[in-house]
Amino acid sequence: MFCLGKNIQQQSGLAVGRITGLDPAGPSFTYVTSSYRLSENDAVNVATIITDSYGYGINRSLGQVNFLPNGGSASQPGCYIVVCSHNRACLFFTEGILSNNFVTRQCSSYTYYSLGLCRGNPQNVLGENVDFSLTGDFYLNTNARSPYAQG
Repeated sequence: MFCLGKNIQQQSGLAVGRITGLDPAGPSFTYVTSSYRLSENDAVNVATIITDSYGYGINRSLGQVNFLPNGGSASQPGCYIVVCSHNRACLFFTEGILSNNFVTRQCSSYTYYSLGLCRGNPQNVLGENVDFSLTGDFYLNTNARSPYAQG
């Protein structure tokens, strides 16, 4: 679900098995309760791909599994206009499904990840084959243009 997908799920009233939040909306949703935004309780399995924190996207982890490419920053590599970073979540998810090459590493922060302090931590795959038994925040770096995955 891209950006405001929670609202669609909520309106349907249906229980779902999995939701992948593609850069869930931040403005107007950062400080509201989970009944108004995506949360880990909205489906059996909830993953997020955060690519524009503090921009159009939210600046917090909302799923059981949270992927933060390039730290989830508001300036993804190769993006020169604001909406580009927000839209990268869709591109990363699509490429992750098609290639299964988005290998990520569990870590407590992007700083620790960048310093190599999480090398022994569990790995997960961004895309369709997420291992939901591994919970938390997962980091990876991407290329500035497609193919985005670095393997």
